[in-house]
Amino acid sequence: MSDSGRPEVLTKSIWLCGLMGSGKSTVGAAAAVHFAVPFVDNDATVAELAGWSTVDLADRSREVLHAWESRYVRHLAGRAEVVVAGIAASSADRPDDLAVLRASGLLVYLRCDAATLADRVRRDPRRPLLDEHPEALLADMFDRRDPVLRRAAHLVIPGQEEVSVQVRLLVAAAVEAGAES
Repeated sequence: MSDSGRPEVLTKSIWLCGLMGSGKSTVGAAAAVHFAVPFVDNDATVAELAGWSTVDLADRSREVLHAWESRYVRHLAGRAEVVVAGIAASSADRPDDLAVLRASGLLVYLRCDAATLADRVRRDPRRPLLDEHPEALLADMFDRRDPVLRRAAHLVIPGQEEVSVQVRLLVAAAVEAGAES
C-alpha cells in the first residue's frame, strides 16, 4: 500500500524466476494481491498451453518440458495485461528468453540455496524431474543457473527471507522501476 492507503499501481509485469521450491508461487501470489493484478503460475499455464502437466512433459523429456517453458515466456511477454508471473529457472539456459523477460518486465530472481530447495521440494511430490533424492539435481541446477540468473535479474531477493520481507523488497523495486519508466 502506498502512503495514501491505496495499492501501488504496477506499470510493468513482474517475472519471478527461481529454481523449483524458491517460492515463486507463494511470493508471486502475495505480490499479485498487493498490486491487485493476476498471478500467472508457470506450471498451470504451461499445462494449459501444452495440454499436458509439467510432470508429464518432463516424463517425455527434459527438452520437451523446457521447450514449453520457453513458449510460456513468449506467451507472457506478448500479453498486454500487467501480471505477476512465476518463471522456471530453465530460462537461465536460454539467453533469448532472458533477454525477452528483461525487456518486457521486471525480472526478479528468488535466490535460494540448493539445500533449502531440496528441503522444500521433498514436501511436494508433484514436481517434475525429481526422484526421491533431489539434492544432487538441485545442486547441479543451482550451480549452473545461479550465476546466470544473478547477472540477468533486475533484482535478486533472498529466498530464505520471510514471504512478507520478500514481498516488501519486491514492491519497493517495482515502485522504483515504475517511477523510472
